[in-house]
Amino acid sequence: MITLEVSAGPAAGRRIEAVPGAVVEIGRLSQALGDRHLSARHFAIACDGRQGRIRDLGSTNGTFVNGRRISETTLDDGDRIDAGQSTFVVRVRPVEGAGPGSSPAPTADGVASDVALKRSTGPLPLCQVANETPFAVSMLRWADVEGRPRLTVVVKATFVLDPDVRPTPRQLPVFDADILTDQDPPSVRFESDRVPFKPRSDVVLVGRAHAPGGEAVSTLPAGLRVGQLRYGVLVVGDRRWESQLLQAPTISMPEPFVTMDLVYERAFGGFDEPAGMYCQENHVGTGFIGKRSVARVEGLRLPNLEDPTNQIHSWNDLPRPVGFGFYGRGWAPRLQYAGTYDEKHMKERHPLLPVDFSYRFFNGAHPDLQVEGYLRGDEEVDLLNVCSGSPRMSFRLPAVAPKITVSRWTVPPEQWIEEQEGANGQIPDRLPLVDEPLSPVLDTLVLVPDQGVFYQVFRAVASLSSLDSLEIARVIVTL
Repeated sequence: MITLEVSAGPAAGRRIEAVPGAVVEIGRLSQALGDRHLSARHFAIACDGRQGRIRDLGSTNGTFVNGRRISETTLDDGDRIDAGQSTFVVRVRPVEGAGPGSSPAPTADGVASDVALKRSTGPLPLCQVANETPFAVSMLRWADVEGRPRLTVVVKATFVLDPDVRPTPRQLPVFDADILTDQDPPSVRFESDRVPFKPRSDVVLVGRAHAPGGEAVSTLPAGLRVGQLRYGVLVVGDRRWESQLLQAPTISMPEPFVTMDLVYERAFGGFDEPAGMYCQENHVGTGFIGKRSVARVEGLRLPNLEDPTNQIHSWNDLPRPVGFGFYGRGWAPRLQYAGTYDEKHMKERHPLLPVDFSYRFFNGAHPDLQVEGYLRGDEEVDLLNVCSGSPRMSFRLPAVAPKITVSRWTVPPEQWIEEQEGANGQIPDRLPLVDEPLSPVLDTLVLVPDQGVFYQVFRAVASLSSLDSLEIARVIVTL
């Protein structure tokens, strides 16, 4: 937790706190400090539980930390912040169980982004979140392909994976950045939830295949069904290519296994470094042979995850990789949706998205696990051999959908507060706001059977007049 102690200025003696995951703005519009030398939005502080950060918000007179003007920097206990006629002393108190990994800095791949503002105690609401649900909420600002500014609201709901579906007592946070596997090279275990827009629903399963009864097997089907979507793979024990004198290489017998990680490192793909070739659909997999040679083939590990209708029989087979996890952004066909970042784009459109960008790039599930349109949220789910101790698991999605409303200023808040201060210095209780309901969609379902949970991500998009606009007063999330 970060506490700012106002040591000098009109509000000397006041304390302002930022809890982990929150972003608190300091300025005339967001904190009643009585300092007219502060800009309307002067600076913002954030805390991830162990460390603080400060960012100047384009203030007129600047923000200074320990006498040095900053645009953005970290904060340590005892630092001094000077802004306007006020001085703040920083107090950092670590929160048990929190850390930099629990709430990474907000990012959004390839798009302009903004921090997600939490509700603060200021007299005027500026992009505050009024979350009346148990779920996690975040926001980001971005410009679409046409350059139009947008605000995306993300709601993440975590449930117990069980026939008796219910919210977990402790909800997962909105993932601000990708979480990678511990493999070398790694793939994405959980993709960032801070995505501007998805044109279809992603269905992802993160976990392992489990042999029924804990008895070792050589092969095992694993699959899932979500509504009308059906998907399965054949899980095979470890095998290798074995060279034969004057004959084509053969495949060794699969080794028995009890559990198998369902990761793309165990799917077909990878690099053939001697040949200078690689599998475009899966950079981290195994078994890809670009050019046959004894050195390349002998002992090469085959994939453990195969398409049951298109298994590998020959060294030159090139099956399409299969898997349940998040699909790499640099892999085909996802990469083609990213658009063209050539010299013309960099000169004429950067930092906007390319004109040939497709929002399908933001869909992170395997291409076969993307649902046209969106999930309704009440579909039946069947899982096969992916839950420990239960070969089959069935349940229904909970049909819980958040309602999202944005309250907009009908008058620019900077203009309104100046008018109020010019009249009598008092801010009336009634604010010039109008409510606008949004239409959230369920665009992500992530099943994590080994942890006994699954989460759903709902997303809604609102228009903005500009990326720096203060027109959104509140974002209200209810059930």
